[in-house]
Amino acid sequence: MRTGKTLKLCDAAITTTETLAKELKNYVPKVFINRNVASEEMWKLSKRALRLKENQTVSNDYIIIGYFSGSITHNSDIDMIKNALIKILRRYSYVKLLLFGEISYPEYLEEFSEQIILKNFTDWKQLPLLISNVDINIAPLEDTIFNEAKSENKWIEASLVKVPTIASNIGAFKHVIIHNETGLLCDNVKDWYLALKTLINNEPLRKYIGENAHKVCRKKYNTIYAGNKLANYINSIANKHIGFFIPSLLNSGGMYVILKHACILQDEGWDVDFILPNVTINIYEFQEHKFNIINLNNDIITSQYDVLVATLYTTVYSILSYYKTKKLLYLVQNYETNFYPYGNYFRPLAEKTYSVPFNLQYITISKWCEKWLWKKYKKKSKYAPNGIDIDNFKPHKRDLRNKKIRILIEGNCHSHYKYR
Repeated sequence: MRTGKTLKLCDAAITTTETLAKELKNYVPKVFINRNVASEEMWKLSKRALRLKENQTVSNDYIIIGYFSGSITHNSDIDMIKNALIKILRRYSYVKLLLFGEISYPEYLEEFSEQIILKNFTDWKQLPLLISNVDINIAPLEDTIFNEAKSENKWIEASLVKVPTIASNIGAFKHVIIHNETGLLCDNVKDWYLALKTLINNEPLRKYIGENAHKVCRKKYNTIYAGNKLANYINSIANKHIGFFIPSLLNSGGMYVILKHACILQDEGWDVDFILPNVTINIYEFQEHKFNIINLNNDIITSQYDVLVATLYTTVYSILSYYKTKKLLYLVQNYETNFYPYGNYFRPLAEKTYSVPFNLQYITISKWCEKWLWKKYKKKSKYAPNGIDIDNFKPHKRDLRNKKIRILIEGNCHSHYKYR
């Protein structure tokens, strides 16, 4: 993720269900539905569970209905269909009910103790194997606003191992399950009884629904397949992101120019980072602006930038090695080859940066730099002129009686290329 103020979360929201998305649209203009999906690891474990199931001799003496509740909050959901469960267990003595997770054992099931299997909450990595050993997965949900916002996880987990699901016709289940094709949907207790009875008596239908649901999940319900849509959405609402590679934070005329451009960009809504080595601070403040600092010695850059800017010849080599960016710029403020005396090791390193053969766009703050970049190196550059801060430089009427001439000498007089 980006390191600056990346997303305006007050203006955008991410949800997992259509119902929640509709509610959120009353508060935010943009809502993206990012469906819950299975991880690569979950798929791997599910494939392994399927292979084990196919290679073992399965007894057809009984049929198992599995209820994988997870938390204790689902007690009321299973109670909602108790009359259907009681009728099924009484009618089919060869049907067993598996209750998994943190769920209280209902008293009304005491008479069916021989048909009840209880399993405690376990590591999620064991879940595919457990689900693969049931014949029918059930996902009852009370019709509440809270449950309307739930995702289709229970259907996904069963579909990964080709187990058919019977679910309440609300929330995400209603939107993702095709009745009689990828699952069975129920509106009331009567529907639950008929759905359970149908799948108990129809093994081919169980296999048909399980296979269909598995095919759908294989195409749509995988983190790798779903990640691109979320990434595109985040990029569509994120601020533009720019990083300035700088040699240091030492005060200089060139650094002041960079800071002023950074302020302008931030005021226009860009996220601005300064990237440099050997720095001990995380935030740099300048004229009521705060900029994120990335230390090249300690931090690993994982952000994808819209623009990276080299600001001194030494930083050009850094941005050329960074591939996760859309545009590379080189801010040329001077002929830096002449920063060093003849014979100095760094002269040829600086000179090379004006004839880079890669996709590097040159930008400069002065016309004379624009001219020599083209005349000598055939490099077109964009001109971003410097300006005067009128709060600091105010007009002053000269005293004509004072005939002395005042001369302003700009720059560091200790630099050899300034005074020679």
